Amino acid sequence: MRAAAQRFVSQSSRHYLKIIVVALGVTCAVAAGLYRLAHLYVLNEAERNIQALLLVHKGMHRYIQEVMHPSFYKLKAEGMVAEKFYAPEILSSSFIVRNQHKAYNEERKAAGLGEVYYKMAALNPRNPVNKADALEEKLIRMFNENNEMKDYREVVRINGTDYLYVALPFLVNKPKCLKCHGDREDAPLGLQSLYPGQGGFNEKVGEIRAIESIRAPMEHQYFLIYILFV
Repeated sequence: MRAAAQRFVSQSSRHYLKIIVVALGVTCAVAAGLYRLAHLYVLNEAERNIQALLLVHKGMHRYIQEVMHPSFYKLKAEGMVAEKFYAPEILSSSFIVRNQHKAYNEERKAAGLGEVYYKMAALNPRNPVNKADALEEKLIRMFNENNEMKDYREVVRINGTDYLYVALPFLVNKPKCLKCHGDREDAPLGLQSLYPGQGGFNEKVGEIRAIESIRAPMEHQYFLIYILFV
């Protein structure tokens, strides 16, 4: 009887052990699936946030180029503005958006949020702060070589923090762009005096001279995953 009882206990123990192993396996599979779904949600939300920011910047560029510039050149043609006048604070959309984004990051910091890296990266910029880094140089060439390539995105890890990085081609050079970005001697005198070098000049029609390069921290989004598993 004792031997039979021991065999029963042993079989029961193995049965319960199998149940526990199966349960743990199912739990791990479910947890992995939930983590994957949460990760995809985080990426989607980060992309939506970046897209919203880029659309705001794009709208600002359009307003400057489609509203401010025509009004300014109309006043110049009417003699209301000196022919040689040039001020980046009024005429350079990249200058204006860069400083607007600086103020945006200051507001994020005041709200306890991480800063969002944003740069109008160019191979030959007028302002050194817009000089493309190695990855940005590579992407500018890729966008110019492949007109069907509309964006580039990846998750990168920098100093222990995950970022969603997105790059988009900026405006393709049109003939009107060469008024300020073509041959130096054809540019407004005020522009020439403000920028003595060749930065921003000698561009060609049809080229993408810059990309919008943006990198948003994901630590706040990843807090959602923590909540799901606590």
